Amino acid sequence: LGQVLEVLGQWKESGEVYHQASDLAGAIPDRLVEARCQTSLGELLRKEACYSDAAALLDRARASFAELGDDAGVALALHYAGSLAAQQGDHVRSRTISLHSLALQRKLGDKPRIGRLLSNLGILAHQYRGELSEARHLYEESLAIGYSLIRVVSTHQASAIAQVLRAQGLGATKVA
Repeated sequence: LGQVLEVLGQWKESGEVYHQASDLAGAIPDRLVEARCQTSLGELLRKEACYSDAAALLDRARASFAELGDDAGVALALHYAGSLAAQQGDHVRSRTISLHSLALQRKLGDKPRIGRLLSNLGILAHQYRGELSEARHLYEESLAIGYSLIRVVSTHQASAIAQVLRAQGLGATKVA
């Protein structure tokens, strides 16, 4: 329910549901559900620019997932923490965290999340480090994953790779 409310833009209500679910999970206790709630709430707080609270929740969730041996949970908490670091302007930390998350996602084989992380890393390489060749590689791999999943490639990804190609003086080329 919290995720549905979040998608609908009802962030206050979504946060309340996440808090209630986390409290219930803590009372049972169910550490896995509690960590999932912390991850969702941390991501919501990131979107609301409550950075220190988001960071604390994501770090607690990551630690709980690690103790429970839940690599998927660790990878997701890291993914969100990488986005948080980027949003705060710490692009070096964002890249480090995102690469760690990417390594876990590759191990797990979660192609949609791998594609999103590659796109995020492409943004960091292109816009914040000026590494056009690296950005192009990251965007192309992200696009290839999108195609392999028979999903519509986001306009952002297509636009981002076109910008890199233009910056490299390559103009429009066919992306496989």
